[in-house]
Amino acid sequence: MGKLDHRKAWLLETVRKKSKVMAQARSEGKIVHFGSLMALCHIKHSELAESLRKYKGRVVFRGDNVRDESGYLAVFSEQGTSASHMAAASGRHFSFRRHGR
Repeated sequence: MGKLDHRKAWLLETVRKKSKVMAQARSEGKIVHFGSLMALCHIKHSELAESLRKYKGRVVFRGDNVRDESGYLAVFSEQGTSASHMAAASGRHFSFRRHGR
């Protein structure tokens, strides 16, 4: 595991099967969300000589496929300031101004 093991970045002793967590959440009427992780790897300075290149990697949370305890896509209200929402809002503003609204 490496550097994060001693920092308790995750608690492996509390891991449970997804199906059990889903069943418990449904029986208790709780909302839970499940997501997945994605590993990324790239070569830093790939345009330089091989001796100067460095492999870099990270694991990121995939926020594009978060599901609830019933398997439905999760909806987060705080997403209103994401780049795609801001672009859509700008487009609407332009459209409204253009049509005299």
